[in-house]
Amino acid sequence: MRMLAYLLFLVVLVAVGLLAVQQELRAVRAGYRLGALEHERAELRERRRRLEVQVLAESRLDVLEQRARRLGLEVPGQRDPARVLEELLAR
Repeated sequence: MRMLAYLLFLVVLVAVGLLAVQQELRAVRAGYRLGALEHERAELRERRRRLEVQVLAESRLDVLEQRARRLGLEVPGQRDPARVLEELLAR
């Protein structure tokens, strides 16, 4: 009877040990996943920041073009280069 109790104790001890190891592995995996997600979050925040800067730059360019048109200026690239040369030579 004593031997059976000892064996049962060993089985329970091994089972508890295996469960503890399994929990530890899950915690390590979760930690690695969390680290990867934090890295991805940082990259996405940087990408978002760059996109916001790009949107601001493009919207400012659009505003500048509108103001130039109101002043009677032309957007570069819309005039015929030959005509510009003729105008310069006529001066």
